[in-house]
Amino acid sequence: MAQAKLPFAEIEIKLLFKALFDPKVKFIEFQGKRIRKRKIKIKYANKFLSYFPLGRFIFIEQNPFKKSKWAAKARAGKKIAWLIDTKTEAYLCVVTKEGIKKGVYIINYLPNHD
Repeated sequence: MAQAKLPFAEIEIKLLFKALFDPKVKFIEFQGKRIRKRKIKIKYANKFLSYFPLGRFIFIEQNPFKKSKWAAKARAGKKIAWLIDTKTEAYLCVVTKEGIKKGVYIINYLPNHD
């Protein structure tokens, strides 16, 4: 797995993580812009995931209905989010309460957030 150069400072990513999982937060001030928290419906489930659109990037919570070790952790109640580059379709890092794990994971599905 290649190391990713993150487009945002780690402190900014940690603030995004905190805001993503706070149900009271509807907007954030991020790099001088006001960004609305959005929701996307999970396919085949009556559930929604929260995310922040950040230009060519998206910061989204882990889908617990996927088949992966991260989804299993989310089903167990762990808060997990991903920073994704929508142009390259790469996950740049995974964020948990414990910290940020950098790496590049290639994906093939992103929500439409335009």
